[in-house]
Amino acid sequence: MSRPVWASLLRGGLIPAVGIGAVVTLASVPGGVDAAASAVLGTVLAVGGLATGPLVLRSTRRLPAHVEMAIAIMSYGVVIGLLGGVYLALGGAAWVSGMHVGVAVIVCTVAWVAGMARATTRLRILAYGDRPDATPYDRADPSPRVNGR
Repeated sequence: MSRPVWASLLRGGLIPAVGIGAVVTLASVPGGVDAAASAVLGTVLAVGGLATGPLVLRSTRRLPAHVEMAIAIMSYGVVIGLLGGVYLALGGAAWVSGMHVGVAVIVCTVAWVAGMARATTRLRILAYGDRPDATPYDRADPSPRVNGR
């Protein structure tokens, strides 16, 4: 049985991002507890923000494309707002090392994108025809209509 698309994309991005986040955290340990905690913070911010895409895909997969796109754009805005709020709230914290947070965010993002790109190449998506379990929104209307008739 094949895994749903959203799960394949989530797993494809999550595993390399968390793995490289652990490597960055271990590399930050010589800088002290604050540096390692900052690397963990950067990993959590990157993974949390990037995981919303596949999760939104999961929750909107049966909706029309224009509604799904609107929800995706709104969720993107919410994620950006939340990340901005976290940066504002922790910007003055003495324990946060901006360098370690930034390196973790960038490296985890690159690993996530690479993992999702690899997962995308492994997907088997039907290019034409209908699946037996397709919803009306999944199926193409076989009868062309003009002006709603």
